Amino acid sequence: MATKIDIDLAIRYITGKIDSSERKEFEKWLRESSYNNQQFDDFKESWQISGKAYQNYNPDIAEGWKIVSEKTINKLTENNKIRMLVFQIIKVAASVLLLVSLGIVGKILYDGSQREEMAIYISTNDNKAVVLSDSTHIWLNARSQLNAPKVFKRSQRTVYLIGEGFFEVTKNPKRPFIVHAHNTTSEVLGTSFNLNATENDSIVSLTVVTGKVAFSNDQVKERKLVLLPGQKGKIDLTAGISSMELNRNANFLAWKTGKLQFKNASLTEVCNALTDYYKVKIVAANHISNKPYLFTGNFDNAPIDDALNVIELTLGIRFIKTGNIITIQ
Repeated sequence: MATKIDIDLAIRYITGKIDSSERKEFEKWLRESSYNNQQFDDFKESWQISGKAYQNYNPDIAEGWKIVSEKTINKLTENNKIRMLVFQIIKVAASVLLLVSLGIVGKILYDGSQREEMAIYISTNDNKAVVLSDSTHIWLNARSQLNAPKVFKRSQRTVYLIGEGFFEVTKNPKRPFIVHAHNTTSEVLGTSFNLNATENDSIVSLTVVTGKVAFSNDQVKERKLVLLPGQKGKIDLTAGISSMELNRNANFLAWKTGKLQFKNASLTEVCNALTDYYKVKIVAANHISNKPYLFTGNFDNAPIDDALNVIELTLGIRFIKTGNIITIQ
């Protein structure tokens, strides 16, 4: 669950001034979502940059006070000494406070220049096309959501996906494109790929069409899958297992293209593709699904009834529709 970062706890974590119970609490917060990780990465970057403004400055307060004393206080009358002493103490205290707050001010200024106003894109029952400020094109499958900056300002182009989306990322070697989705991270420079990260599914899958993608589980970041065109990566969030294979599903982009293609496909393959594309449930008796039915044919944005009729005539089977459940007889 994404929650706002605890600044005090984050500072103690960065500087190492944190006890074991606080460390466990903070690391538990980091594990809760990829968005929490991104908040901390952004804060740490800001903290480190602002720190450079004063990290090499080591004021010698004692020596400074000695100089001030010789040039001012010792030359004053007794009454004026007391007045000047108070003034100098306030001045020194103000200087020390300025040094301490410099990092905070630097962080505020840096955050202000780097702050990105976010936009939320939601697809309901239909697909949705999105074009980002860097000309990256994204297609969202039905019931999906994308959170992305209206204008990219940071050194990394970071977006957040819920559901399924196809990305055509504009190439920029100096600014990697990062997708956080369902506790996984995908990093690219310029490529096209399909990412399926449905929240109620423990398996997140990514299929590369062009380019190269580094795909990883946020809980095991060191185990990155580097995927090339034609390869599919899977991350099982429950088991903590990552795997890579050749993509053998010709219809993995049917939701975007509207085209279903089959060549000597088994009845099981056909039913799985129909289920994904039309969002229905198909049930077949064992004596039917185990038979070697093979189907060859193409459908281009075809209504479900038309597709079922063609398959019935070709294979000699019958589909019975009851709501969103289809039974094969």
